[in-house]
Parts: sequence; C-alpha cells; structure tokens
Amino acid sequence: MKDFSIISVVKNQEGKGLVVESNPTDYPLIAKGKHGAIFKLSDDQCVKIFFQEKTAAQEADAYKRINGSIICPKLYEVGPKYIIIEYIEGLTLSEYLEGKEFISKSLTKKILLLLQEIKKLGFTNIDMELQNTIITKDGVLRLVDLACSFYLNSNQPKLLFKDLEFRGLLDLFMKQVKKINFQTYLEMKSLHKEFIRNRSEIIQQN
Repeated sequence: MKDFSIISVVKNQEGKGLVVESNPTDYPLIAKGKHGAIFKLSDDQCVKIFFQEKTAAQEADAYKRINGSIICPKLYEVGPKYIIIEYIEGLTLSEYLEGKEFISKSLTKKILLLLQEIKKLGFTNIDMELQNTIITKDGVLRLVDLACSFYLNSNQPKLLFKDLEFRGLLDLFMKQVKKINFQTYLEMKSLHKEFIRNRSEIIQQN
C-alpha cells in the first residue's frame, strides 16, 4: 500500500464530472461523484479525495457540525483535499432501485424520516440524491455526500424528486407520502405538481 495522498482526481474534459487521473496505490475506487472520488482503505474506513480544497473544507465542516449523527458516516481525519470517513457497506438507492417499477411503503417512510432528520440537524439544503444515499444490508439509510448540506438553501427535495421522476416512481412515492404523513404531503404537493406540469409539456412537445 502507498500513501493515498498521491492519488490524483481531476475534472474531465467536458468539465462536468471527475476522473481519476492517477492511482498508483492498491486502494480500490468504490465511488465517484460531483466533488470527489472515494477509495476503500480498510473494512471500516475509506478516503474521499476531492478535486478542490474548498469543497473538501465544506464537507469536512458539515461532518463536524453533525458529529455523532447516525445518518452519516463517522469522520476520522481531515486533510487539504481529503477526508477519511467510516466505510458503509451497501448499495446506493440509485443502484437499489435500478430497474424496479415499485418503491415500497417502508422505503418511502425511511426516506421521509431521513429528510426529517436532515432538517432537525439544521441542514440548509433539505434534499438528498439517490446516488448519495446508501441502504445497508439492515435496511438503514445513510448519507455519504454532505458538501452542499450547509452551503445551498433549499426547503424542497428537488433532487430527490428528479431522481424518482427519472425512474417513473415519483407518483407512487407521493401516494405513499399522502398515507404516511399528510402534512408532509401538503408541503411537497406544489413541487409534485411542477414535475407533473413539466412532464405534460415534454409529452406535448413530442
């Protein structure tokens, strides 16, 4: 094994994503997102290498603010362009829902509870993406990307809705929300209508 700090992560040529420019270590790449790439260090730790120091600092700050919260991995170490966090084994919700035409009521309830916990923790960005949410073998949801948690302002889960709409699961999700928590349904109703309206406009254009 070599020092993970020699791993290089850069923007791709289009500037819309990241690529691992160099990894002369034995640490395997396990995930890649908008802000950084994650490599497994051991059975219980992984390192996230960031493209920018600013984003690394933002995510480190977010972890420190919610230190001890069960919805996120533990934070072990912070560096100029990296953080070492707890390794969470499981599938992203994006992977878990791949190819499925149904979202269970129990999963909808867990998503709502996660959003409620995010709000309680003081996040200014009350949202989540399926690709940044891990479902463990025990069915527990854990957030793994906090870079924008306190640096964006949104009181509506637009990214979550976008992900569910893409998979054709948004309407079913909202039907279940209505049964589980009517007040939350009312809070999300206008956003749902916006997605329905956009969907109708796309159909008319085609």
